[in-house]
Amino acid sequence: MQRHPVLDMIPRARRNVIAGAALAVAATAQAVAAGPNFSTLYEFPGSAHGVNPEAGVILGPNGSLYGTTDSDDINAGGIVFQLSPPLTTGRAWTQKILKRFLEPRQGGYPLGLFATSSGVLYGLTLDGGGTPSGSGIVFSLTPPATGQTQWTTATLHRFRGGSDGDLPSGSVIVDDNGVVSGTTILGGAGPGLDGYGVAFSLTPSETQPGVWTETILHRFTSSPDGATPGGALLPSGASVRFGVTTTGGTGICSDVGCGTVYQLRQNDDHWLRTIIYQFQGGADGSVPVDRLIADAGGSLYGVTANGGLPGPNGQYFTGTVFRLDPPPTGASRWTKTILYEFQGNDDGYLPEGSLAFDANGALYGTTELGGASYGGTVFKLTANAPGQPWTKTILHNFRGGAGDGANPTGPVTLDANGTLFGTTLHGGSTNDGTVYRITR
Repeated sequence: MQRHPVLDMIPRARRNVIAGAALAVAATAQAVAAGPNFSTLYEFPGSAHGVNPEAGVILGPNGSLYGTTDSDDINAGGIVFQLSPPLTTGRAWTQKILKRFLEPRQGGYPLGLFATSSGVLYGLTLDGGGTPSGSGIVFSLTPPATGQTQWTTATLHRFRGGSDGDLPSGSVIVDDNGVVSGTTILGGAGPGLDGYGVAFSLTPSETQPGVWTETILHRFTSSPDGATPGGALLPSGASVRFGVTTTGGTGICSDVGCGTVYQLRQNDDHWLRTIIYQFQGGADGSVPVDRLIADAGGSLYGVTANGGLPGPNGQYFTGTVFRLDPPPTGASRWTKTILYEFQGNDDGYLPEGSLAFDANGALYGTTELGGASYGGTVFKLTANAPGQPWTKTILHNFRGGAGDGANPTGPVTLDANGTLFGTTLHGGSTNDGTVYRITR
């Protein structure tokens, strides 16, 4: 698959990081994990089985996992896969390919998935789709009917670029009415122009099955507005959505802006966009990525891939974990707190996947780089007294090679027992990536 040039911007190559840079800084609020139970569930063997899972996995019925790979060695368009646990303890997990994308008509480079309560999977491809611009698609996969084995694929929308979206990013969400929402990296401008991305929704027809209507919720305009929105939207009730833009805003980061956090609120038949935070770069953080998460009090949590502590050349590229607290009654300004600044080297750096909560309010995430073997980390953040930095524990240092992964770029997913599941972009016997589990 020929990668669009913007893929060097979102998400994993948009960085002010030099691979292998040594960060001579001291770790703070750092604890050593007490031997969590790590295991590699599946090593991608390449070829027809897919390569380079980037977006993490989601939980399915009976302990199964669903995910995607960037590419494969047959059509180079990527796959959607299912991993099923063994019936006998100690045996291997089983992979089943649910969809193989055939570029250019069917799209290519599938990213994150969303599952409804009925088991239907929704996702998007970053490019392809059969339009002249090859701007990506939104698709669904419906489980096989009783007695059948094949999943049914439907294309909900083919992006056309221009005033439409171009290159959808992250993953989609689906509300209780079946409306699908997401973002695109580019698009939103006039014919022949790229634009700075859009937030969109797709509404199913009540009278024509299979017909979907696209609505542009917001067209981003860079500065002071945001640009290149990344990751899924976060719903808050029926009429509010939160998201991030990786660039744009008022900060100055390589002349493209440092990124924003924004709110979309429905007002009758249109949506109003409000910027609730603009990153300023440096110690403040820059390039917020992936999906936000929220606690019961309405505070938002996320990561920035850059910013935080300075490296040896004075560049800020280690990354941060942040919280945004909603304004008190009568006020309008959200309050930002940096919960953790990555130290680089053994501590890890370049967080790119969204965070996850456990039942006790601890946060979990990944860094693509750093760690004891420089292959990235899985980490846990635990709250301390109010106003104090959170304590970070590394749960696993990836080292690559057979039996282990390297470079986790997606989020972790927690099941009801607090077991973590995730993917690594590289590592395994053929260096084509892995699916892993950490039990606690």
